[in-house]
Amino acid sequence: MFLFFAHKDLSAALSRKAKFEGDGYPEAKASFSELQAKIESTINIKRAERLVVMEGYPTGRSQAERQYRRWVSQNGLFLNPLNDLGSYSIAAQDVLSLPSI
Repeated sequence: MFLFFAHKDLSAALSRKAKFEGDGYPEAKASFSELQAKIESTINIKRAERLVVMEGYPTGRSQAERQYRRWVSQNGLFLNPLNDLGSYSIAAQDVLSLPSI
């Protein structure tokens, strides 16, 4: 998922709408293109577009629990690495924990 999202961000950075488009940052553009190609050689982007589903996961039984989980997710407070990708329902739970003592 992280590579897929990185590819999306690199594509946005390399688009004509990007603020640094043009001759101002040729090193960044070359580096971004190289990273994008490396990701494309690692994962199948077309397949990932179909498989990566970030929304539609249950976030609680009651309205209060769903509202709480939405707030926690928007503030990136779940112990879940997917928080780094954004406020998605797939990340609306703690998946990391400390080992038992």
